[in-house]
Amino acid sequence: VYDERGNLVYIQARATQFPQQQPKYLNIKGAQKDAIIYSSKPDNPILESTVVLTEDILSANRVGEVQHSYSIMGTKLSDGQALKISAYDNVIWWLDGDDAGITGARKGSMGLQFYVRSQRIIRTPLDPKAYSKRWIRTILLSNDYDVALR
Repeated sequence: VYDERGNLVYIQARATQFPQQQPKYLNIKGAQKDAIIYSSKPDNPILESTVVLTEDILSANRVGEVQHSYSIMGTKLSDGQALKISAYDNVIWWLDGDDAGITGARKGSMGLQFYVRSQRIIRTPLDPKAYSKRWIRTILLSNDYDVALR
């Protein structure tokens, strides 16, 4: 992840044989994640004033081909990240579909409840990065994959 001046400020790696390898994501120790958020923005987003939050950079890239997306680089939303996300009216949480992802989305949505107009949590069998642009568009425009916020 690069900052506005083009400086490398963050690196994230993923275990290739999860769950045998732990942890799932490897992050730089001591990095100030609070101020870092990776974003990907398409030329023609399908939903106005909406951002999709993903767990990892690869998923943000994939979803970012269709809709504005941010990677929160894990399952915990920081205060600094929440401040940047508050620029949007609507938030779609599409973290990995495991229990940690859904729990993280629910906790994060509580932290944003006073800053955004609406929120949804999407749960799919695969991580967002595994879907094609066509499927991502279908999933985002449908409520079939939504789970309860609480």
